Amino acid sequence: GLRACSGEIYYTAIFTSMALSLAAVCILAFGIARSAGQALLAVAICAFSKAFVDFSTSGLENPLSYLLLAGFLWLYLNQPLAPRRLLYLSLLAGLLVLNRMDLLLLVAPALAHAFWQHRSRQALGLVLLGFVPFLAWEIFSVIYYGFPFPNTAYAKLSTGIPSLTLISHGFSYCWDSLKFDPVTLPVIAAGIVAAVLTRQRKHLALAAGLLLYWLYVLKIGGDFMSGRFFTVPLLAAIGILATLAMPRRAAFASAAAVAAVVVLGLCGSRPSLLSDSRYAEMEEDADHWSAFHVEDGRAAYYQRTGLLRNSPHPSIPTFDLAKKGMAAATSNQRVFVESCIGMFGYYAGPDKHIIDKLGLPDALLARLPTSEGYWWIGHFQRFLPDGYTESVESGTNELTDLRLRQYYEKLRLITTGEIFSAARWKAILAMGFGRYENLVDRDYYRHPPMRFQFEDLTSQEDRGTASLNARLPAKGLWLYLTTRCHATMLHLTLMAGKDCRILWPRGGAEPLIQVIPVQSGGVYPLDVAVPREIVQTGFDRFLIQPADDQCWIEKVRLEPPPAGRQ
Repeated sequence: GLRACSGEIYYTAIFTSMALSLAAVCILAFGIARSAGQALLAVAICAFSKAFVDFSTSGLENPLSYLLLAGFLWLYLNQPLAPRRLLYLSLLAGLLVLNRMDLLLLVAPALAHAFWQHRSRQALGLVLLGFVPFLAWEIFSVIYYGFPFPNTAYAKLSTGIPSLTLISHGFSYCWDSLKFDPVTLPVIAAGIVAAVLTRQRKHLALAAGLLLYWLYVLKIGGDFMSGRFFTVPLLAAIGILATLAMPRRAAFASAAAVAAVVVLGLCGSRPSLLSDSRYAEMEEDADHWSAFHVEDGRAAYYQRTGLLRNSPHPSIPTFDLAKKGMAAATSNQRVFVESCIGMFGYYAGPDKHIIDKLGLPDALLARLPTSEGYWWIGHFQRFLPDGYTESVESGTNELTDLRLRQYYEKLRLITTGEIFSAARWKAILAMGFGRYENLVDRDYYRHPPMRFQFEDLTSQEDRGTASLNARLPAKGLWLYLTTRCHATMLHLTLMAGKDCRILWPRGGAEPLIQVIPVQSGGVYPLDVAVPREIVQTGFDRFLIQPADDQCWIEKVRLEPPPAGRQ
């Protein structure tokens, strides 16, 4: 709505975020804090928490979450829990969950405590009434999209990665935050400890929410942006500290706490209050990646998107992905395969279709497990099923995996079919109860076959030859050509102990399987005649599949097609 009024997005997003974040800080300082010292402490924590400042204008949902949680804390901590207040509390909690669903863990214990004070049918009705906006959205989501959760939830939470691996990443995420931002996590811990020591029920409920949310962050492996998931819990911890009953020497205690926050904040590698337009100016400064791929999100983008780095919006942003998107907008190509889709997609425009290898906006890829070895937190790359790009380009189902083809057909019905058709609703219910999960070969897509592009592996002096020198995994090797060809002979140089197979895709039909007899011992050439049917229709890819994992392939060469054919 604000963009429609301003006519541009860059400054609109930044200054709207600023307004929301500052409003939240004002509520903490002037509405929640019980003394001037505690108000000063709240402001100091917000100012010296690198995570809070970084994500106060990040373009993500954080600023709105700040404001909604600040309003919730003001009602919960400083107002009597009268029945009418329960309605307002649940409304703010519902809007917070509508903004980001996992924040329900943070406020649920406090809302449950408020409900318990008036436990009755009327109180339950007030809570449900407050959640009407969220429930209305959920009903719309199921009717229109066919699913209750955003697609990103399926893409990021159903990855097939072992839980212990994710939990170890979660602890690494906490360590990264503590290392580069020495204010945020210690303040959250101080809030929990203070609640336990004072034993005030309201504070204990908020502390329970903080612990629940922390456990959730550990379980999902944290995030790839340093400190991002700790910014909203930080406000809840500030709420606890700002409403503690202060000792007799309150002024001294507040001054000591503020001084500790300032010292800790200045000990960080990049204190927010000391940053200017030169923030992360040197490339090595921007390269804050931990061993578990956690980055300083602001440093990664600031030099090419930061407010102090830019002149009026026609030149914004100068980021490479934005330029790539602008180039795509003028291209005749309609379908692109990318893994960083934000700026690229925005500038490419709505008439382009982007297949995101991470699955974030893609209903099918989001429901496939991430490919082993091709992921880090927040970036779970999928193996593109054979024929999927062609399916998107043509608008038909051209997957060669016949079982996944059935699964995709159900997804297509749910996401693009007639909204109120009986068949669609039958598919929605069946999908929701997991009745189609047996159609997805999770082991195959978790450990997919290798892939090579002929163009990337062809030398100028020996065109048509791919020098691989690789051991084939049991699931094989896909070789992709840059154009469709009608080659009649395939020459392989390999070593194998058992017969191999070549799978030739045939559009929507079952692949043609060609068995290649081999003899064990030594590396030797094989001449394989391409099946006549495949020669006639042409091909742009094929799969070489060994009988075991003891096959070694050195070269693949396509014999030039007969004269007069391309």
